[in-house]
Amino acid sequence: MIKSYSILRPLAWLGLATVLVVNSPHVFGADDEQSGQPKHELTQKVHDALQEKWKALDEGNDLKAKLDFVDGLLATVPATSYDAAQLLLIKMQSYAKAEQFSKAIEPGKQAIKLSDQFAYFDPAKTLEISKFVAQVLLGDAVEAKDKAVQLQEMDEAAVYLKRYIDNAPKVEPEIQAMYAQILFTKATADQNNINQKLLDQARQIVEKGMETAIRPKESFYRLLLAIVQQQNDYGRSAALMELMITEFPGKRDVWPMLFGAYVSLAGNARNEKERREYYVRAINTMERAQAQGFMNAPRDNFNLVSLYLNAGQFGLATDMLRAGLEKGTIESTVANWRILGAYFQQANRELDAINALKKATELFPTEGSLEFQIGQIYQQLEKTKEARDHFVRAISKGNLGEKPHLPYLYLAYSEVELGDYDAAMKTIDKAATFPDGAKDNQVKTLKDGITQMIADREHMKQAAEASAKKL
Repeated sequence: MIKSYSILRPLAWLGLATVLVVNSPHVFGADDEQSGQPKHELTQKVHDALQEKWKALDEGNDLKAKLDFVDGLLATVPATSYDAAQLLLIKMQSYAKAEQFSKAIEPGKQAIKLSDQFAYFDPAKTLEISKFVAQVLLGDAVEAKDKAVQLQEMDEAAVYLKRYIDNAPKVEPEIQAMYAQILFTKATADQNNINQKLLDQARQIVEKGMETAIRPKESFYRLLLAIVQQQNDYGRSAALMELMITEFPGKRDVWPMLFGAYVSLAGNARNEKERREYYVRAINTMERAQAQGFMNAPRDNFNLVSLYLNAGQFGLATDMLRAGLEKGTIESTVANWRILGAYFQQANRELDAINALKKATELFPTEGSLEFQIGQIYQQLEKTKEARDHFVRAISKGNLGEKPHLPYLYLAYSEVELGDYDAAMKTIDKAATFPDGAKDNQVKTLKDGITQMIADREHMKQAAEASAKKL
């Protein structure tokens, strides 16, 4: 699965500007009679206390003084009274104004509960309080270190958000995204048991939210992308990222994800034509990213070469690899130079392969594996003497790779072809001293062959000597 961007934090705090800040006690007077709700008013005692002291307290920054004042009044009024509901709301807003949002949750919840029981606030106000409590709960969930606590707070936030979404005349897209985020988090809490039903719900909600937004924020794209990635919907994932780079071209992290999506689609393609099409799209993505100044690391450039190979552009890929190694835009390693040599061989450009590998030996003078590869190419070209010379150099340099007996085996073959059986026997005996060489049937077969050739040579020599004595 493509790695997804974390969208918890940016979504959690969207819309906290909707906090209901109290500027005067008059806000807490009787509810609007036009709302159709019963008329409720503060008792004279609480009203006078607020009129006398609250404005000055509210304009100051002494949160403790505010809380002491409100708690003092709460202690004097019935717990289920309208006075209590309004004082709880003031307490919630005091915490919010001081940006101590977590502490604002409990008085907010209590105010909602009283309003539900006794219809103290009009529905619109109750919904706004519910939205605020949900937002703060979600923010707390983001910060929670304990997974169980996080899920519990999200469940509670979901209740208040669902209430707002179901009853508000117009739901902000950000709120829809918050609710979808909660569903997404619950759906993916157990990565070994993804809840696809919740994922589908989250997807429907965030897509609806994006449709109602004039210009969806980046966080919407991020959330929807995370959802479709969990659903392994690579096609939709790629389409979303194409939209994202159109809307937010400067986002560095989207380009590699889009690139990876097309590579994944190529890997899952139904036929060769479709596979090449996705490889071409991946190439196009990489080159667009590089034009924006992204994905220019040596590894990225090497991946681009690999894609051209997969797309069937073998010659172009090989030339790109050589240019990248020479310019330093692709990491100059022994492995990459050896790959370049192999690519040239596959393109039947043996001389280019030899020249590239000889250049590599200048950069890595102690790397015997490069000399070995050159020797193999000369052997294929039936230039046995040149092949032998490079096998000898490979052995003298060392660093022969995972199977160090092979250069000895190849050297022995070339010595046999050149008629130097005694040297070949010493070489093949050395090959047999390596663990892999002792198990390699080619080593045993060649040694048996050399033994027979030496015996035949001795027999012919003896026969020639005997003939000479008769003369």
